[in-house]
Amino acid sequence: MIMTKGFKGNSYLWGEMEFVREISFSRAEKNNLGLMTKKL
Repeated sequence: MIMTKGFKGNSYLWGEMEFVREISFSRAEKNNLGLMTKKL
């Protein structure tokens, strides 16, 4: 919680959740983002 305190979405992550939406995924694809995903 403390690590995300400075981010704009912190209240959405850790605040009161009034609405919850169910999601499902039909597939996943690998993305090449250069150095960020080099070790994946």
